[in-house]
Amino acid sequence: MCKNKEDEEFLLSRSKQLFLLRKKGTGDEYFNFTYHNIKSILEELLKRLNDSGRIKTSCVYSVTKYLYENNFYELPSSINFNYDYRSGLLDHSFACAIYLAEMVKSVNTVNPDKQLDISIDEALFIGFFHDICKTKEFKIDKTKSLCKYKDNRWYEDTSVLGHSNLSLQILRDLGITNISDGVTFAIKYHMGYWGHNRDEYLDVYQKYPIVGMTHIADTITTFWEKGNGCSDEE
Repeated sequence: MCKNKEDEEFLLSRSKQLFLLRKKGTGDEYFNFTYHNIKSILEELLKRLNDSGRIKTSCVYSVTKYLYENNFYELPSSINFNYDYRSGLLDHSFACAIYLAEMVKSVNTVNPDKQLDISIDEALFIGFFHDICKTKEFKIDKTKSLCKYKDNRWYEDTSVLGHSNLSLQILRDLGITNISDGVTFAIKYHMGYWGHNRDEYLDVYQKYPIVGMTHIADTITTFWEKGNGCSDEE
């Protein structure tokens, strides 16, 4: 196995171990522990992608700074649905990254003569950042409890961009470039053709297998994984 492949699989294994630890604990002390470890994983992931030339990041610190300042690690993924608790967005993104990376790894192992043009690192990137747009949707109140309101400006900003396109826009604004068409479309269509043109989606789906795989990973984490918090009405 080549060194790069070993490094990719080690980062995936490290992510899985940390994800399992996250599911066992609660509280501020536990949150701080997982925050620093996940931040480390994201920094390593972005640096590795940058070094490989697959995805360029002008400043890794700017990305991790944005995530922290915009409560990526503390926001819920929704208000009244799955992952509607503190750090629900992180749990959903983390799970999606692991499911998708495992799928890419399995497909390439089972069919070595027809490898996907997507690395394990890129799969982790898609999973971690496909819903970064939600940093514009929800806010945390001063007590750091579960947010109970939405930022209406987000809906105005995304009336044209749309949910997933805003994620791509945020990534570009953070100086992340050289994203392949496969990765771009995977993020854009992670919810299938919901909110998009059906024929356009099917065309992309047939050209880039990672698009359908991302939709499956997002669906698994959305409907099969159960959050450990309770819903709050607005």
